[in-house]
Amino acid sequence: MRFLKISAIFLGAAAVLIGSDSCKKDDNNGIECCSFSYTDNGTTYKIRACEDGKVTITYDGETETYDWHDDYSNWSEVKSYILDEGGHCN
Repeated sequence: MRFLKISAIFLGAAAVLIGSDSCKKDDNNGIECCSFSYTDNGTTYKIRACEDGKVTITYDGETETYDWHDDYSNWSEVKSYILDEGGHCN
């Protein structure tokens, strides 16, 4: 009986992990996104860029969007810049 309880716990934990991973992918439709934030003169800027070209900048309740293809030639450049700024990717 104890074996069944332990097995059920491990199976439940595995299901939760698999489910949360698939939710992440669904949130971005399988597209990798990276983000970072910084503060300048008391204003915090949150930047999120995705592999599909979308960039969102949020600050002081405002949101701006644009396409990183205007400034960068490929996703690896954008991703590298964000990671160098202390950001993270999903």
